[in-house]
Amino acid sequence: MPGRLVQQVGQVAALLNEALVQAMAEWGEELESALAAGDTAGATPAQRFEAAWSRIVESFARLGPLWAIQFELVAQMDRMPEVREAFAAATRRSRLGLAALFHDLDPDADEEKALALGGFYQALLAGLATQYLVDPKSAISAAALTEALAMITAEWSGG
Repeated sequence: MPGRLVQQVGQVAALLNEALVQAMAEWGEELESALAAGDTAGATPAQRFEAAWSRIVESFARLGPLWAIQFELVAQMDRMPEVREAFAAATRRSRLGLAALFHDLDPDADEEKALALGGFYQALLAGLATQYLVDPKSAISAAALTEALAMITAEWSGG
């Protein structure tokens, strides 16, 4: 009996792992679609940033359950090393993909830069997703996020 239980647990872990990979792929496709949807020709970097984040915020209404599942899996990782490994690999791919999406940056050309930029966007994305899941009405808007980034960069540049 214990051997059968271990086998069943292994099968459940494999299914969760597969579901995670599929969910991350779905999320990536949705995000890429959201970012590609807007016409930002002639826009300033700040306008492109705000437009992209507006579309991302809009996507949370469709992807809320996916984000909830991802956060639940993060909470379970200590007991599921296979999920941790899959999530770590998906996180790395996500960072590289975000750098490519936001900056048209080829990750193969400068992987270190792509990981840093992608990590920044991933941190914003996860934080915003958390705010949205907790209370969509009070989550920071794309305009406020853009304004905050402008204040930070102005402070850093002495402006």
